[in-house]
Amino acid sequence: MQQAMQKNKWWAIAVFFLIILNLATLATFWIMRIKEKDANGMFSPARKDGAAIFLIQQLSLDSAQQQAFNELKNQHQQGTRSIRKKLRTAKENFFELLSDSAVSNNIIQEKSAAIASLEQEIELLNFQHFQQVRKLCTPQQQTKFDAIIKDVLKQIGPPPPPRIMPPKEREHGFSPQDNRPLPPNGEHPFPPPPKEAP
Repeated sequence: MQQAMQKNKWWAIAVFFLIILNLATLATFWIMRIKEKDANGMFSPARKDGAAIFLIQQLSLDSAQQQAFNELKNQHQQGTRSIRKKLRTAKENFFELLSDSAVSNNIIQEKSAAIASLEQEIELLNFQHFQQVRKLCTPQQQTKFDAIIKDVLKQIGPPPPPRIMPPKEREHGFSPQDNRPLPPNGEHPFPPPPKEAP
């Protein structure tokens, strides 16, 4: 009886430590998620620092260039952050129109145009930012900049949506695109190659 109680005691201690370990893991995950967001609930531009490091390394920027680059980056992030806040509000206002069955087409067009205008502002800021970054470079660095800018834009852009298999491909159990079998759930077993690390 005493041996059984001792065994149960050790099991209880093991379970307790497993629970503590799981809670610590969850807490770490949520802290990291919170740090990725700024005060407006948007993902912080720090998430995109990988692209900045990639640029610095690929272009071999010296210390003076890096300092100027970081100043440009901070100015750019401040500008885009304020516009993105307005953009989020504009989109919320736009989709609130769904509750108004009598809303006119003119109002719909006006609200959607406001969204398009803000998105255009962001793209213009992005373009001007990279123009300024390119001006920091020597002629040799500018050649390299032109060669890698598309990779940089992929890193700072949203991730591509997951590929959804068409019903015919799922039905036949293979992808005509690569002529390879699919798992029963229809998900593509061959994910795209990972993006180049910064």
